Amino acid sequence: MQASIMSYCLQSALASDASMEDILRLAAKEGFNNVEVYAGRWKIEGDIRKAAEPLREVADDLEVSLPVMGSGTRLGNLGAERDTFMQTLKAEVEACAILGSSVLTIPIIDGQPVAPDQPKAKVGVHFERMLPELIGQLQELADHANQFDVELAVLN
Repeated sequence: MQASIMSYCLQSALASDASMEDILRLAAKEGFNNVEVYAGRWKIEGDIRKAAEPLREVADDLEVSLPVMGSGTRLGNLGAERDTFMQTLKAEVEACAILGSSVLTIPIIDGQPVAPDQPKAKVGVHFERMLPELIGQLQELADHANQFDVELAVLN
């Protein structure tokens, strides 16, 4: 059996300023073979793609596999934010491939279906109204991910 864990789960066992490399070292020490790197808590300066290569080298040295990368960037932003968030997600796809991961998990907007007769039903975006935009954004991201042999898994 190979033990797996999310980097997010190990982070609380370390000092608040612990790096992702520190998290991988702890994972290896505790016998974990696989770590899902959670980009939402990966403290990096600058381009995530440039941070991915040294992290992969540490993982290789520790014999820890990085099969999945979790994004903290939500799909489904509209307006001016859409392009910014799509650029971030596309960079995360590329970082995922650099890490040797084959799957990027992504959250979508928190626009769950709301019955119109519920209090505050007009707050936020109804999921069914967002569906065409979500599908369009997911297709755009999937086309990009396909170029890097990365699969997408949608969470919510």
